[in-house]
Amino acid sequence: MSFNVRDMINLSPSVVNRGPALDPKVHPVPMTLQHISYISRLSPHETIADLIADMERFRVRNLSLGITGCIAFEGERIMQILEGPRVAVDKLFETIKADPRHHEVIELERKTIERMSFRHWGMVRRPIADVVFLTQLT
Repeated sequence: MSFNVRDMINLSPSVVNRGPALDPKVHPVPMTLQHISYISRLSPHETIADLIADMERFRVRNLSLGITGCIAFEGERIMQILEGPRVAVDKLFETIKADPRHHEVIELERKTIERMSFRHWGMVRRPIADVVFLTQLT
């Protein structure tokens, strides 16, 4: 019996808290895909509850740009993986770095990828340990 690593940590798209997937008719897989993972600290003026309340709005906007990924919160720490068209991902990351809700933004990894790991998930929320593990798989 073979195991898919993502199934071993219970990340099957059917069991995660996810938004709508990218529609391949609207967002065909572009030639140059970018992966960026980062960590940041939430501003003292924001709460995780505030951020979670905005998640659906962020998810819809990101999907409209062809961006998917994974986000985790632990205490005041945020970790996120962004994947999608290079220009769109780069622009979103610049926006995040300038966002006053994020402090101490540290880019962990930036790389060109051949395929999107979260294409059918939208933007999912997972425990931070899972997101760290997923950065090693993409």
